[in-house]
Amino acid sequence: MRFTELLRARVAKLVWLYAVWTLLWALAFQVIPLYRGDQDRGNPLLVWLTSFVWPNESTWFVYALAAYFILAWVMRPLPAAVQLGLAALLAAVVGSGLVSWENGALRKSCMYFVFYLAAVHLSARVRALAPRVPWYAVIGLVLVYAGALVVVLRAGAMAVPGVRLALGVVGVAVGVAVSVWLSRLRAFHWVEMLGSRTLQIYFVHFYVVLGAVALLAPIRGQASAVQLIWVPLVTVLAVLVSLVVHRLTRRVPGLWDLPRRTRGASAGRTGEPRDHEVHTAAQRAGSLEEPADRDAGLEQREPGADGDRDHEVEEREHDGIHRSDQQ
Repeated sequence: MRFTELLRARVAKLVWLYAVWTLLWALAFQVIPLYRGDQDRGNPLLVWLTSFVWPNESTWFVYALAAYFILAWVMRPLPAAVQLGLAALLAAVVGSGLVSWENGALRKSCMYFVFYLAAVHLSARVRALAPRVPWYAVIGLVLVYAGALVVVLRAGAMAVPGVRLALGVVGVAVGVAVSVWLSRLRAFHWVEMLGSRTLQIYFVHFYVVLGAVALLAPIRGQASAVQLIWVPLVTVLAVLVSLVVHRLTRRVPGLWDLPRRTRGASAGRTGEPRDHEVHTAAQRAGSLEEPADRDAGLEQREPGADGDRDHEVEEREHDGIHRSDQQ
């Protein structure tokens, strides 16, 4: 895959969404007093422009994903083991605090790149292995992770190079194993719907949490005594509000995807599957969209929302990245 094709097919959408939602963030923080720091003050346009080199804590992960695509393309001549080794070294050094920035978003971007590359190179093996993990192994992984976390925190060893990374690897293994196990239970099928709408939840939940914290601020002392209750309540509220906001705004041009004309042109130039083709594939795979959305076709689809569809296209794009030298 040529670099220009990568930019059009995958990076352009991420950059666009980052620009749009970071502008909304910069405007919102002119009226939200809570947690407003130096970066959030002043001219919102200047704050927005600065965010392209100094990402914020609200939309940083989309910023990181765009960078990850580009870095993976640049590193494609290297063997997979070397790529993972370099990314792991970066995560260990930054995660231990040996190299750090005041900007937490940049720090996390460096720490999580190794997991992105692991998904690129190891996802097929993980997908084949995960369904075969027995329930008692899932419980064992959870106990190992919980025990290791307690030991590390009590020993104050989180700053030891490699410890945070090792915990992260075990945590990802736990997450994958538990997810596969829950997917077998009918009572948790709704989690699949949430998994296909993570983009919407990610962009909106921040404001719901800020609003809830602002309301609880006057009773902070009393609220801390019942945080085991209000923390999950705020989490549920943030997810539900995010889904409602998306439902109400999903047809706003450019808010959840590239503008239609740009999106269509990119797909036509790069050979990326058209939206209706991806939509059909998702239906065959058991999409959880409501019947009304499915029957309406492309115009009613969740734009850029389905994680499974995006992941299928993403894997094809990554295959193209790593086969590019043979093209």
